[in-house]
Amino acid sequence: MRDSFSGVTARYGGTFSAPLWRYPGKGGWHFVIAPDRLAPPVTHGWGRTPVRATVDGHAWATSVWRGKDGRTLLAVPKAARGAKGDGDRVKVRIGFVALLPSRGRRRRRRASRSEGPVPVGLPATARIAPSRSR
Repeated sequence: MRDSFSGVTARYGGTFSAPLWRYPGKGGWHFVIAPDRLAPPVTHGWGRTPVRATVDGHAWATSVWRGKDGRTLLAVPKAARGAKGDGDRVKVRIGFVALLPSRGRRRRRRASRSEGPVPVGLPATARIAPSRSR
């Protein structure tokens, strides 16, 4: 069965190999640059786009973002890069969450201590059940 997103997701995301580089300064992060051919349009504030990233077999949910120079950057945490550092090559796979079909995951609903607000003019024992719309 072919989903309606297959043409869209084929255009953005994919697999590539790239060198890690470290942003200078104390506590500088490690990044890889996504090739232009795989980079999506910006879908969220501050130039970021949610992705599912895999680096050398370690997968996690994160975001890529567009730098001021137009490059698309993926921050690579220590857990994903292992002992690799500045200049070492890593194999990267990115899938753009905003463009991927839902996999049936449900949103978690935050638990509430109260059963809902008390409307003005009603006694405190009269509560309105919280909305369960999604």
